[in-house]
Formats: sequence, structure tokens, C-alpha cells
Amino acid sequence: MAMTAEKQTVFAWIDQHRAELSRQHLAVWNFAEPAWREYRSAAFYVDVRTIGATLVELMTSPAEIARARAEFVERTGGGIGGSKWVPPLLPKGFRAPVHYRWPECVTTPRGEEWWIPNGPEGAP
Repeated sequence: MAMTAEKQTVFAWIDQHRAELSRQHLAVWNFAEPAWREYRSAAFYVDVRTIGATLVELMTSPAEIARARAEFVERTGGGIGGSKWVPPLLPKGFRAPVHYRWPECVTTPRGEEWWIPNGPEGAP
């Protein structure tokens, strides 16, 4: 496993503050990267379960749906097109410009800097 500068900084900080860290913190850090992947996966799982539980709660509680609808009507000033309604900012049928390249970090004689492309991918 390659040790990047970021990882070296993190592990140096951990060594300096080891006494302050709880056993749980140390358990996560001792697992290194696989634990972070597992944490992200677990966080996604919790998010999905929360959304699912909310949907089940709404489907089984007509009073909650009525309350949510009343709040929507109040916040929008009468629903879609109401006096406080904020329409979508992009026109209908807008196609996102996903064909542009991502900025890249490049090394030049001046050092590392960002290179931001001027046009779509494949353009000169």
C-alpha cells in the first residue's frame, strides 16, 4: 500500500494524539482504508433505510400526507404556480453540459496548478 503525503500527515497526527483517541477511534484507524469503505457503505445503507422508513410511514399514515401537503401549499402560496412558488431555474428540456472535461492538476515549471479546459472534450 503506497503511503501518500496525506496519509503520512494523518497517521502522524494520530500518533501525536493517540492518548486522546478513544478505543473506537483506534479500532477504525487500525482497519485503515477498508474501514472507510465499510463506513461509507454503512452510511449509504442507513440513508436508504431512513428514506424507506419515511416512505412506509407516509404510505401508512394519510394524516401525515395531508399535513405535508398543507405545509407545501402554505410554503408555495397555493401549490405549484402559487404566490410564493419558485419555478425551476432551468428551462424544460434543458440538457446538462456533461461533455466538458474535468479540471486537472498539472505540473508546470512554476509548480503544480489547475488546468481548466476551454471547451468540450475533443475540442482543440
